[in-house]
Amino acid sequence: ISITGGEPMLHKNFLEFLRYVKANGFAITLFTNLTMLTDEIMNELISPQIIAVRVSLYSMDACVHDDITKIPGSFRKTFSNIQKLMKYNIPVQINTPIMKQNKDTFMDVVKWGQNNNVRVVADYKIFATYDLEGKKQLSNRLSLQDLEPVIRKLLPTDFRFIAEKEKLQRKEHNFENELCCGCCMYTFCMNARGDVYPCNGWQNYVLGNI
Repeated sequence: ISITGGEPMLHKNFLEFLRYVKANGFAITLFTNLTMLTDEIMNELISPQIIAVRVSLYSMDACVHDDITKIPGSFRKTFSNIQKLMKYNIPVQINTPIMKQNKDTFMDVVKWGQNNNVRVVADYKIFATYDLEGKKQLSNRLSLQDLEPVIRKLLPTDFRFIAEKEKLQRKEHNFENELCCGCCMYTFCMNARGDVYPCNGWQNYVLGNI
């Protein structure tokens, strides 16, 4: 089960939800910015059921990160708590959305992850809001001109690309047998109303209700 939001720790019953899911034997992925991490939450995260805490970190430059979050001091809180999770061997994965503001500094996060054995997923895909009305954040998307140099930086660090490249070199790749997408085959999403939909990018296609 993935616990996400927005920021899930904002919910007054967050700890209750987390304990309930743990008590029922689920493996848990938590999506958070870690700025609201407390000792009580930390103690609940020290558990083999927590398979990943996925944290948004936009840049190793505090000014760039805080400019994106619009919260002064957010980099210091987030990065300090990432280090705290690592100290207690809680599995951390860093998500780094790539946009106009951090296109020149996002690779510093990738390199920090490589040097500290932390997986960093840097991604340039930015979606509109759930209601499809708010499109303000789409103005932060990279332009086509910016996209190529970003992809060229990312490819040598992408283990999936490296593996596929090696398959092609050995002539072992058969594209005919591949699914173009794993949605509904391996994953689906659900919102707070219980509506089930294929993925974050396809939220207006409701498959049913839980």
